[in-house]
Amino acid sequence: MSPLGRPGLRRAGARIALIALSFVAALFAAEGLLRVVSPQPVWIQPPDLYVPDPPGRYRLRALVRGTMTDRTDYAIRIVTSPDGLRVPVTRTPRPQGTARILALGDSFTFGVGVEEEETWIERLGAELASEGTAVETLNAGVPGYGAPDEVGLFERHLRPTKPDLVVLGVYLGNDLLDASSASLSIEVRGNGQLIVAGHEPTILDWLNYHSHLFLLVKNAFPPRIERPLRTALGLGPTLTLQQIRTEMSAYALAPPPGTKEGIAATDAAYGRLVEMTRAMRARVVAMIIPEHIAVNPEFWKARFEYTGLDPAAYDPEVPRRILSGLLEKNGIPALDLTDAITREEARGAHLYYVRGDYHFTTAGHALAAHQLKEFLRSRGLLSQVPRVHVQAALDHSS
Repeated sequence: MSPLGRPGLRRAGARIALIALSFVAALFAAEGLLRVVSPQPVWIQPPDLYVPDPPGRYRLRALVRGTMTDRTDYAIRIVTSPDGLRVPVTRTPRPQGTARILALGDSFTFGVGVEEEETWIERLGAELASEGTAVETLNAGVPGYGAPDEVGLFERHLRPTKPDLVVLGVYLGNDLLDASSASLSIEVRGNGQLIVAGHEPTILDWLNYHSHLFLLVKNAFPPRIERPLRTALGLGPTLTLQQIRTEMSAYALAPPPGTKEGIAATDAAYGRLVEMTRAMRARVVAMIIPEHIAVNPEFWKARFEYTGLDPAAYDPEVPRRILSGLLEKNGIPALDLTDAITREEARGAHLYYVRGDYHFTTAGHALAAHQLKEFLRSRGLLSQVPRVHVQAALDHSS
């Protein structure tokens, strides 16, 4: 028997148990304190937001009511219509006979980070209504979409809405990637969650979404330390880092095969959309939305510090040139927000969230809506007269 004897062993065991319990209690206390004082950002969506949409990938589920949050900057309400479109919590019907404007796009059109009433498409309708031009606006934005997804959604589900005008939200950050197979493959699993195909959830995934303390510790390591540490532990790069590195291919001076595939698929999608809208005597315009790193030199520099990529191999103008060229090729008039946003950012405007979620703030959506209204007016695409005359104005401007 140990010299300590059974009483000594029991006392030692009690001390160890007390230390363990104290440690666990301290972790819980730290977790609780962080949740109140300094919550850590992570994007959480309503669990039932998506449904498969073969032969496409997925779409918004109909009649969803839930909350989307990053736990730091926003907690927004998400409501979808019977058609699976995001709608305001309380919707005011537009007068019959007015023009209908349909917005297609990704999460910047959907409005991650803002209430539906604050999205650029709803703000456009509100601005026009305040000036006496009543239109009906429909938000068909879906997070994670590229042009083939957007046009496929329109083709399969939205043609019966018979819009007079379709506004295509073109996001420079990843639209080309989302149109190719180079992006991480996404699938709908369970009751409506999007996950990376083939990825089996682990305890680290659970901690990532539920523990603020875990996120604080994880994010405390700068990339130059985190990357070799994960390699030493056999973990490899995070899914987030993998995706961001892949998305940076949009800015590569020598576009990889995935980008070339995305260019071809986007070109084909634009062509199909023009054909479909022309057949229903509607028009298409585009609004080009830059990524935050392309309008702020500090963000551009930080992206390379995080990814470890060589900045000499990239140019922030690359996707702008490519997508502008594709829109012009397909005869789609385009409003490019890059210059207006760059000016406002230089003046200190807060147009993007900057703590892990880089979508438009309410100010970003407001700027986009105002710029779009002026663009449509300059093109003769708005009128205060009934729908049939609005259509005549659309035809006249072509």
